[in-house]
Amino acid sequence: MSAEAARKRLSRAREPLKFLIGLRLPGGGRFWYVEKQFGTDRYWEQLVRALEDTGSSYGTALHGLHARGGMVPDMEFPIVCGSPAIPRRKQLTSATVAKVLNDIGLVEQRNDALFGPCVVLTGPPPLRAEPHSRRRATDIAEAIVIEAFADWAGNLGLVSPKAIHRRERFSVKSPEIAGYHWDLSGPSYIAPFQALRSTQGKAMHGFLAADVMVGRSLTAKHCSYFLKKCEGTRVQHGVRPLFPFLIADAFEGTAFSEGRTRGLIFATPRTLFGTEVAEAIRDLIAMLSNVTEHVADPEKFDRVVRVLVKTERAAQQLRGPLFELIVSHCVSYSAVIMDIGKNVVHPTSGEMANVDVLALKRGEYVLACECKGHRAEHTVRRHEVDDWLSRQVPRVFAFFQDHPEYRDVRAVFEMWTPGRFEPDALALLKDRSSEIRRYDIRWKDGVALADLVKSLRLAGISKILTDHFGLN
Repeated sequence: MSAEAARKRLSRAREPLKFLIGLRLPGGGRFWYVEKQFGTDRYWEQLVRALEDTGSSYGTALHGLHARGGMVPDMEFPIVCGSPAIPRRKQLTSATVAKVLNDIGLVEQRNDALFGPCVVLTGPPPLRAEPHSRRRATDIAEAIVIEAFADWAGNLGLVSPKAIHRRERFSVKSPEIAGYHWDLSGPSYIAPFQALRSTQGKAMHGFLAADVMVGRSLTAKHCSYFLKKCEGTRVQHGVRPLFPFLIADAFEGTAFSEGRTRGLIFATPRTLFGTEVAEAIRDLIAMLSNVTEHVADPEKFDRVVRVLVKTERAAQQLRGPLFELIVSHCVSYSAVIMDIGKNVVHPTSGEMANVDVLALKRGEYVLACECKGHRAEHTVRRHEVDDWLSRQVPRVFAFFQDHPEYRDVRAVFEMWTPGRFEPDALALLKDRSSEIRRYDIRWKDGVALADLVKSLRLAGISKILTDHFGLN
């Protein structure tokens, strides 16, 4: 049967045959299904297959999102979906792609306590989001690789170091070139680009762009979003040349050859930075994905950190997780560590909060620690304490009250910092501690932390605090 004949027959279709409202496939096609199949495993599998087989922008976006662990902040979705963020002729925008995928049930909008508003995969396996702890781990590792790549490219003169833009958590906008978003971008003045001339005869520069997907091997489907961005940039009139890199742990099947055929650079941390750094990145992801297993050995984490910390920006990415591990190690001498970096949900409002360190001393108390992993010279401000006391603590307490293992013990909330509290912040902590009777409010500054580490005879922890946080 010809496509035209099939189209005419479907135009006369009646229930139980339906098409999915809100979804248009390339060429004006529709996704048809029998009513009783809606929501079944077969329905979802065939829907994804239709998006893939037709070369739809929606299918490309699904696999790009899956390549980054199945969950990205709203700001990062334009990076992984493959569509431009601004209107282009015959192109869906990234916002339209996100809305349609949400409407047809393959992604959902979710407010995450750690990442903020996110787009999350909810399709059939394997198109699901990875565990939250691993997503947090790969996000930190990707930030380290982005920073390392920026240094590498800048040192080689492939990009202007002072003009590099990077994606950063909670930023309003990610790096952009010709409407397409990237993890990193910047102007490049290498010789082939300078040979190009503008209409006025002036030398032109091109652009270097890179995306980073560490912690996983990429298939050809995963890479399709990147190919789509590169091609979409190339065909635009008047856009300067692009020098694109895609960095991942490995590339499976035809992925590598497809990139090479198009003149794109597909690289791994090992080929760019060497074996020691690549293995440190792998170990970092493994440790942060199962951080409770490493509470007893923070020195091992320290060894990984020392390999990866080459710049202050990289150090900032790792101080937070390292300090959480230090706090967990200290707390483990008096209680059992239950989780680190745990998202909890208020049982009635649905509002979320993130608990940096969660510990339990059975029959006595449950402890939630807020960790401020800055250097020792940092001062915790009143507004930070106020936000923790008024927003985070009530949500976590409500979660404790609804939890069968935590509701019958005393709830304790502590804020830890290797730095100090400004006087107004300290006064607020003291006031709330004396006023509140339902749970305990406590805090530890750098002096108290140093005293605790000394009393526990933790020489290794003391050295880490000195080397990475400046706490003497």
